[in-house]
Order: sequence, then structure tokens, then C-alpha cells
Amino acid sequence: MPYCYNCGSSIDANAGFCQACGHKIETTKSEQTIPAQTTPQATNIQAPPSQPAPAYVPPLKQNPPSVTVGYTYPPKENKLWLILFIIALVILIPVSLALGFNDLSNSSKLDNTRNNLSATQGQLSTTQTQLSDTQNKLSTANTNLASTQLQLSQTQTTLASTQSQLSTTQQQLTASQNSLTTAQNSLTAANNTLNSTQAQLSSANSSLQTAQTQLSSANGEISKVQPYLKVLLGVCLSNSLKNE
Repeated sequence: MPYCYNCGSSIDANAGFCQACGHKIETTKSEQTIPAQTTPQATNIQAPPSQPAPAYVPPLKQNPPSVTVGYTYPPKENKLWLILFIIALVILIPVSLALGFNDLSNSSKLDNTRNNLSATQGQLSTTQTQLSDTQNKLSTANTNLASTQLQLSQTQTTLASTQSQLSTTQQQLTASQNSLTTAQNSLTAANNTLNSTQAQLSSANSSLQTAQTQLSSANGEISKVQPYLKVLLGVCLSNSLKNE
């Protein structure tokens, strides 16, 4: 019985496709149907009837075909059947050998297919084990991802709070900068006032020094005039006494 080259299942001799896997069956020349030959039946080949040995005939000049003494050629019809039988044997023997070799080849291919199937099953088992390991790793990765996402969410919440605090700090810093600017303006105004006061004080000092100089000069003049005033005062007093 022929087998499928793809899956190794048994198939019908005239099937064009495997019923198990659907693989197309390609028949070789040795597997093609050989038209039936009309082979003669064993009963059709009859031995020539025994005849008495012919009388001795002297040989002629022509070389007649050598024949066995005591045997005559069968009729032409029996020769035809014999030729057909030989032809059928010549055809059937190679076909039988080819079919046997084909069966052997199919058996070898079936064994190879079974070995390949066993190897494929081993690889499939290994692949399933690797797939299971990969699924476990994926599950662990998903758990780690969920934990990382939770940590990221917490970090984002902390970042939002920090940004809010930073915004408040920036507002306070802006207010402090404004206060510092106001204080610097006030300090600048106070410096300007101090500079103006120092200028006025310097001017007053200059005026005081001028007044002191003038006072000193006046005191000098008074010192010079004082004797004359005393004399004049004395004269005035004396005149006053005389008039009385």
C-alpha cells in the first residue's frame, strides 16, 4: 500500500491527494498504471505432440537452422504466445523490481518522515518549554511594569507637589526681589538725601568759617577802635558832667 511522502499516512493507489494532510500525490513513471498485458494461460501453451523421429535426410548445400533431433518447431500461433509471454515477463520483472524498490524507498522515506516527525515533536516540546519560560518572563515583566507605573505615578504626584512648592517659592522670591528693589530705591533716596545734607552741611561749614573769619576781623577792628571809644566815652561823660 502506498504512503504519503508528507505525513506518512496510507493512501489509495489511485488517490491524487492525501486524505490526512491534503498533500498532492505525484506518481512517478514506475508508479503509473501499466496496461494489462494479455498473457497466455498455462493451458494455452501446449507441448508439441510427440512424433517419431524423421528419417535421415542428407544435408543440402544450404545451411538449414539447427534443430534438436526429435523436436519440431511449434506452430506460429504458439510462437506468438511465447513471444508475448516473454515480453510480458521482460516488462513485469523490471516493473516488479521498480515497485519493490519504490516500496523500499517509500519505507525509507516513511522512516525518515517518522524520524523527522519525532525530531519535530522534540523541537515542538522544546519550543513549548521555551514559550512557557517566555510567558513566565512576560508575566514577571508585566508585574515589574505595573510596579514601575505605580512608582512613576507616585513620582509624578511628588513632582506636581514639588512644582507647586517651587511656584510658591518663585512667587515669594519675586515678592522678596520687589521688596529688595524697593529697599534699594529707598536706600538710593536716603543716600541722595544724605549727600544733599552733607553738601548743605559743607556749605554751612563754609559760611560758618566765613562768619568766624569776619568775626575775627571785626574783633580786630573793635580792638583797634576800642581805645578811641574809651577816650570818646570819657569825653562824653566829662561833657555830660559839665553840663550838669
